[in-house]
Amino acid sequence: MKDLFPKNSETFCAAPWVHFLTVPDGSILPCCMAKEAVRKDTGDGFNIRVDKPADIWNGTAYKRIRQALLNGEHLPHCSLCYDKEKIGLSSYRHLFNSKYVGKTDPSGEDLLSSRLVDPSDPLTVKRPIFFDIRLGNICNLKCRMCGPNLSSQIEKDGVATTWLGYEPGQRIGDLGDWPEAADLLADLKEFCVEAVRLELVGGEPTLSKGQMEILQYLAENDLASNIDLLLITNMTNTNDAVYRTISKFRNVTAHFSVEAVGPVNDYIRFPAKWSQISKNVLDVKSRYKNIYFGASPTFQAYNILDVCDLFDWCIENGVEFGTGNILTYPSWLSVLVLPYSVRRVAAERLERWVINKPITDIVKNDILRVATYLREESLVAPQEDIEKFVLYTNDLDRTRKQDIRKSLPELYALWIEERDWDHQIFRHSGKASKRDTVHVSATAAEGAPDNLPGAHPDATSNDKRPRLRPWESLLRRWLYRFSG
Repeated sequence: MKDLFPKNSETFCAAPWVHFLTVPDGSILPCCMAKEAVRKDTGDGFNIRVDKPADIWNGTAYKRIRQALLNGEHLPHCSLCYDKEKIGLSSYRHLFNSKYVGKTDPSGEDLLSSRLVDPSDPLTVKRPIFFDIRLGNICNLKCRMCGPNLSSQIEKDGVATTWLGYEPGQRIGDLGDWPEAADLLADLKEFCVEAVRLELVGGEPTLSKGQMEILQYLAENDLASNIDLLLITNMTNTNDAVYRTISKFRNVTAHFSVEAVGPVNDYIRFPAKWSQISKNVLDVKSRYKNIYFGASPTFQAYNILDVCDLFDWCIENGVEFGTGNILTYPSWLSVLVLPYSVRRVAAERLERWVINKPITDIVKNDILRVATYLREESLVAPQEDIEKFVLYTNDLDRTRKQDIRKSLPELYALWIEERDWDHQIFRHSGKASKRDTVHVSATAAEGAPDNLPGAHPDATSNDKRPRLRPWESLLRRWLYRFSG
C-alpha cells in the first residue's frame, strides 16, 4: 500500500486525503490554491450550509478527484500548481506532498495509508487532519485590496463592491447569521476531532462566533494540545478570552495582516490605526509567550515604497515577517501599475535594505526576488489598469475622506513626475465631473530603453503594448503567496 501514493508524480497531490477547506460563503475547495470548487454531478458546488462535511468528504465528487490523481490525470482544480511547476517554481502541491507522501505517522505506518478506512479502498478516507476553516466574511476593516467576499464592511460599501463586480449589499455575513449555524457547527466539531493542523482565516476570525466556538470546543475537549494552529488576524481584537483559548493549542502562529507603518498602513487598511495595531501586537506577544507572531504584508502599489519601514519595525520588536506576498488582484493595485521609475526606486530600496540585516537567506532571497520582479521591464500593467488605479483611488478617497497626497506623499510626488493625476474624476462615487476614463500622459521612464514594450507604462490608451505573456502572469501569481 505504501507504493499506492507516488512520490515523484507530476500530477499527484496528497491534499484530498488529508485537507478540508471551506471558504467564507460555505463553498468547498480542494485547497486554497484550487481554481475550481468541489462540485456535485449537477454542476452545483457543495456548500457546508446545506451539505454535511462528512458526506462531502467521502462523496462521489471527492472520490472522483482522488481517483483521477491516483491515475496520474491533470485536474483543472490544480492548474495553478501545474503552471508554477512548468516554469520551475515550487507549488502548494509540492508542499503537501513533502509533508504527507512517504511520511509515517507516530506508529510508524505510512501516513496516507493510515488515513484510509479500509486499506483495500484508497478512495474512502477517515476524517481530515488538516483544516482551513473560513466561516463568513465578518470583519471590521475595509482594506483597499480586499473584497466583499472577505469583509462584511466592504460588503456594505457600495462603491468598493461595484468596483469589484459585486452587487452592493449582497450578504455573506458571519456564521451566526446563517439559519443552519447550530447544526453546521455540531457537524464541524465532530468532523474536526482528528485534526492535527487548523488554519483560521477570515474575514477576521477573532470576531467570528463560529470559528471561536470551534476553537473553544477543541480546547474544552482536550483536543487542542494535539493541534497546530495558524491564525490570520488583523490584530484589532485583543480580547483576552480569545487569546487564552488560542494559547491552549500545541503550536500557535499568529500572522497579522499589515501593509506598512504609520499613515501608509492606515490609508490602506482603513479604518485601522497603526498606533493601536502595533500596541496590540506587542501587548499580546508579551502576555502569551507560546504564540509566535509574524507580520504578513502584501506588496502592492500603495505600500511598495514604504514596506522596508515595516521590516525595520519587525526586527526592532522581535517579530518575524513574510516577504513573498505580491498582490495580483485587483490587478489595478498591482505594483505594475506604477511608472517604471517608481518601480526602480522601490527595487533599489529593497536591494539596499537587505545589506547587513539580521535576516535569513530565505527572507533575503524573497526580498531580492521582489526587487527583480519590479525591475522586469517586460512586465507591464494594461493601460486600463493604470487608469483604474487613479479612478479607484479617487473614489475611495472621496467616500472615506482620505487623500493619497497626504497619506502617501512620496508615492504621489513620484507619480506626478511621470503622469497626470486628476482628482476631480470618479467612476462609482458620484457623477464624473469630466469623463469616466483617465488620460494618463507622461514622459519616458528614466533609464528605460525607448523601444522596449513597457518602458513607458505611462503611455496613453492608444499604446499598442502586448499584454502579459503566460509565464509573466504565472510569475505574478506565484509571487503572491510565499507559503501557500
